[in-house]
Parts: sequence; structure tokens; C-alpha cells
Amino acid sequence: MSADSKSLSGVPKWDGKQATAGMYISKLEALLEYHDSGDAIDRSAMANCPTKSEYDQLGTVDTNDIQKAMLYRQNKRACAIIVLGQTSDHGLAIIAKTKTSDHPHGLAHEFVETMKRKNKPKDTSAEIEMEAELHGVKFQSANDYYNDIVAVTSRFEVTKSDTELIKIMSTKVQSTVFADKILMHLDNTNPDDLEQLCNEISKIQRLARTTGKTNRDNGGKETNLASAEGGGGSGGGGKFKGICGHCNKKCGYMRKDCPLRKQGNGGSGGSGGGGNDKTCSHCNKKGHESKDCWKLHPEKIPQWIKDKMNNRSTEAAGAGVEVMLSQVEVDETQDFWEACP
Repeated sequence: MSADSKSLSGVPKWDGKQATAGMYISKLEALLEYHDSGDAIDRSAMANCPTKSEYDQLGTVDTNDIQKAMLYRQNKRACAIIVLGQTSDHGLAIIAKTKTSDHPHGLAHEFVETMKRKNKPKDTSAEIEMEAELHGVKFQSANDYYNDIVAVTSRFEVTKSDTELIKIMSTKVQSTVFADKILMHLDNTNPDDLEQLCNEISKIQRLARTTGKTNRDNGGKETNLASAEGGGGSGGGGKFKGICGHCNKKCGYMRKDCPLRKQGNGGSGGSGGGGNDKTCSHCNKKGHESKDCWKLHPEKIPQWIKDKMNNRSTEAAGAGVEVMLSQVEVDETQDFWEACP
């Protein structure tokens, strides 16, 4: 089938915006190849393209004349495809500047060169700009990340290897599973492939969503099943995700609402057996007796609170329990505010 008989359906469109220029140029180049007109956007090949007057005088027997006539018709066809694809005046203005009396239809290769120079830069500024945009892409869904990266690189004529793109991605993932997958890919002797790596990570993400397993991929936030930390333990329905100050477990409730405390059962908090209406004779605070007072008996402080005090008050280590307690940051989400000081 000759190029002239091929349908012009699916002509790529351009709205005159820089953001869409990269995709338009790629589609235009592909369509011209499909229509056997790829030489029309090749400057070296077009050096043999005749002018209109020369074309009119070409013969139909000489091989050299036939090749020149073919170049002229390819350029004519390419220019027609370019004009049909413009939805704004920007592209029309560019092709119009290439028209002369020698080439009344314009020159397709000059159009593409101008488009790339204006909309797909490849200078040092373009390298810096693309680098900044690549680092600005957020990693959540691996497939979406790949598409966003391709969208950025398509707007520039600057070349970025898959290895470089993967190294940029490695600075964004929060999951150790994904980090390990990236390192294994980079250490592999085969050529690095960003698309393949994103497909592999995407499989893990889909599996995590299906099974409800913990997966650190949403901006570094951990996603779990609703029942993983919300309402387990003795509470059976509470929504508190921290450690209960009474039973020292993730029971689903804060200390004041802990079912064990209301039932009068013992716990490892500061209340010493659920005596929430008693007042300590040592520190004069309600909720425990002097025999369970942490100030009087620091050895009774639960280990999880000791660890918290040590982590947040390293400079006060060894200065006494009361000093360390005074420096512990009050955190209601951990139910520490109701614990005995």
C-alpha cells in the first residue's frame, strides 16, 4: 500500500502549550514514519529536496530524479499533517515561517526543529529544570510514579538514563521492602529498567492492598487493616491506637476507659488495681495508693514508660526519677497524661 493511500485518521493534535509539545512531537514523528515520510523531518536527507520549480522539471525515468521527487512529496505530505494537527495559532505560525516561494508548503524539518528548540530545551538550564521537576514527583503508586516521570522527561530533550531515574526514586520510597527491591535491581548485571522496577513494586502494592498487610508507601505513612491496631485487646471495640496506661496493652481504650480498670482488675499503670477513687498519701494525687506510687517506688514504673523517659531525657539520665519525669513530654495520644508522675 502506498503512503498516499494510507488514511490520515489519528492525526496528532497540538494545543500550542509547552506541556503537551513533547507528546505531540513524538506522535508526529511516529505518524510520518507510518506514512513513509520520515525523511521529511531529517535535515540531512532534506538537503536533496528540490525547490518547487526544480520539482516541476524532474523526469520520471532517472533514478536520481525519482528520489528527489519523492523527498518533495514527503515534505508536502508532512506539512499537510502538521497543519491539520494544529488547534491553536502557535503551531500554524511556526509552519508559516518556513514557507517560501521555493517551498510553498513549508519545511517540516524546520518546524520540528523549532518546536524542540522552543518547547523541548536541551541546554544547561533545561537540565537543571528537569532535575528539579523529577525530584518534585511524589512516590505513592509505583505505576503513577512511572507515568509522572515519563511526562516530565518527555518535555525536555535532555537525556536521563534509567539508572539515574531509579536513584532519584530511591530517595522517595519509605518502605524497606521497596528500598531492598531497588538495591537488588541496581546491583543486577542486566541493564537498569525503571518501567520494569515500577511494575515489580506495583505488584507488591496491589498485594498489600488486597491482603491488608502493612505497607509504607503512601508518603511514608503506614497503612494497616482497620482491626490491626484499632479495637483489639480486652476492650473489643475501642479506637484508641496507643498503649493503655492501665493494662499496658493496645486494648483499644485510654486508661480512664479501660474495661479492666472498670472491672477492678489489676494493671501495670499507676492506679495499682483499679482504685481510681483513692488518694495517694505520698504525692496527694488520686488514682492510686502510696504502695503503688511511682515517686515513692520508682521500681514499679512500667518499662515502656522508662524507655520513653530515657529516649526523651538522655541528658537527665541518672539524675533521679523525679527529674526525668518532669522532663517527659506530655503526650495524650499515648495515655501518659493520666499515669502517675
